[in-house]
Amino acid sequence: MRALAQHDDPKTACRPFDSNRSGFVLGEGAALFVVERLGHALSRGARIYAEIRSGKVLSEAHHVTGLEANPEALIRLIDMTIESAGWSAGDVGHINTHGTGTLQNDLAEMRAIRGVFGDTADGVCVTANKACIGHLINAAGSMELALTVLAMRDGFAPPTINLTDPDPECTFDCTPLVGRVNRFQNALKLSVAFGGHLVAMALSRWNDAATGFGYPEEERRQAA
Repeated sequence: MRALAQHDDPKTACRPFDSNRSGFVLGEGAALFVVERLGHALSRGARIYAEIRSGKVLSEAHHVTGLEANPEALIRLIDMTIESAGWSAGDVGHINTHGTGTLQNDLAEMRAIRGVFGDTADGVCVTANKACIGHLINAAGSMELALTVLAMRDGFAPPTINLTDPDPECTFDCTPLVGRVNRFQNALKLSVAFGGHLVAMALSRWNDAATGFGYPEEERRQAA
């Protein structure tokens, strides 16, 4: 498929949203979630990481591996997910992208994000984790969803490393090179798979002091 990055150094080979991106690097990993009704979680005394507000799936019948450059289906997916969550575009503070570092995938995501969010995209921290962890293929969505949840828990937007020369269509904040403290309350996770499978999930931070998590500095003060 010629989707693997062409670079001598694996650490800098995957470059999502960069003008010099050439593909992805394979990675390994997994993530596990306990998904339950709120009443059940409270009855067993669970500490809650996040609330699932919405999840949507669409299929883009364009190509077995490629994405349509005009991302109409991806735009529709994001719109449906936000609407189902009861949000407006301005309610999203963080987007965790599929961000493979391939020419086609990144272009479709960049156009879809700007197409949905318009000017409000300028205030959103966007991250592509694959630059750090590689492409986990079937496990990619679960691992990146876990990182999205932890980013909300800690109030910290992870960086998109290796992003030194943003693509001209990357006109929003892709959190280049260095992550930043940002106490966003709502996040959107995007995943794009072979066969035109498109997935989006909307998550909210769980802020209840008794059953959720404080921000790291608050946890440290309480421990002291």
